[in-house]
Amino acid sequence: MTSRALRTRHAGVAWDGETLACVARDGTASPRVVERRAETLAAGLGALLHEHAALDAITVIVTRPLAHLCTVSLPAMSRDDAERVLARDWERHVISAAAGPYTVAAERIGAGSWRAAFVPTEIGEQVAAAAAEAGVPIAYVATTDDILAAAAGGRGETIVQLQCGGSTCVAHARDGRADAGRTLPPSSTAEDIAQFAAASGDARATVRTIASRDSTIITALARLAAEAVPTLAVASRATRERARERSRWSARWLGAATLIALMAAPMIERWRVDRALVRVADERRAIASRVTPALVARDSLTTAREVAIALAQREAAASRVAGAIAAVALALPACTTLASLSVTGDSLAMDGESARSAAVYDALRQSSVLTDVRLAAPLRQEVRSGADSLVERFTFSARLRGGR
Repeated sequence: MTSRALRTRHAGVAWDGETLACVARDGTASPRVVERRAETLAAGLGALLHEHAALDAITVIVTRPLAHLCTVSLPAMSRDDAERVLARDWERHVISAAAGPYTVAAERIGAGSWRAAFVPTEIGEQVAAAAAEAGVPIAYVATTDDILAAAAGGRGETIVQLQCGGSTCVAHARDGRADAGRTLPPSSTAEDIAQFAAASGDARATVRTIASRDSTIITALARLAAEAVPTLAVASRATRERARERSRWSARWLGAATLIALMAAPMIERWRVDRALVRVADERRAIASRVTPALVARDSLTTAREVAIALAQREAAASRVAGAIAAVALALPACTTLASLSVTGDSLAMDGESARSAAVYDALRQSSVLTDVRLAAPLRQEVRSGADSLVERFTFSARLRGGR
């Protein structure tokens, strides 16, 4: 069990094979403490649970040499596979007073390294049966080392010790998770704890001492189980089967809900689209009286704009040759004769004769339609036969203002 909030009605129980202790938090001001000898865990736990009010959960701590927690090495595999392998080969990892089989809870702590809690399967089944009979919905079993580390908490390498009634329990923990433990004899000293720390991997680990007011170690462990949350609890086969069955039912319900959602999604989407179309139709009917005149006005403006654009394009493309010829003819002084007048693009060329070519030049320069007026060829003077007057032949070039 990696995390679980302590409930209001929760009991911590400890069992060493002969003595059973219980500290129950059943909503009263102070917890109820019971310690008695019992021939079997099933009988003693059943009697204890019936003496207390309805509980939400119980956590049973099984002490050494019945239950153990240690670090083991395994190749890469899933957690379920690791627990099955360790349960099958439990004799390779623990020396126990119980005769197997064992139920195992395992957690990976590194590459190829696992911490594992070993609890006799018979004890787990007895706890599950007593809890079911008493109506307790949740029942877990944990080891001494696990509850010590959970009660001490903290970060980094820690050595947790609990001294009570002449007995000493120590556990090595990393970040509040136990990976090894030991029960020391009554004559143990600080040097024994240091040796245990060195054997566990770090002689410089911080030592945390859990103070206890109880007279026996078994009651102290029960109190810790009532107050702290184990991190590697072992569930019985029946509990695991119930959990798997709940998971299967949850998966089935989730699958059915997903299927229903997938089937309903197109219909829901169609319904949403139909509602949106109805709203759009209602809005169109509501604004129809105002939109129709606006559309007519818009069409009229569009037509007028198109006509204006067409006129502007035609005016820009219209030829100005006729106007230029007329302007030149009006600008020429009297007694001027044009022999030729040609317009190419915006260029104009003219040939003619006049008694005063200078006057012709000045008149063309003053014209509003011409620019860049110049002689295109030298002036030539001729004498008219049978007359005494001279005429000048000219050739002028110019450009039309504003292009074509």
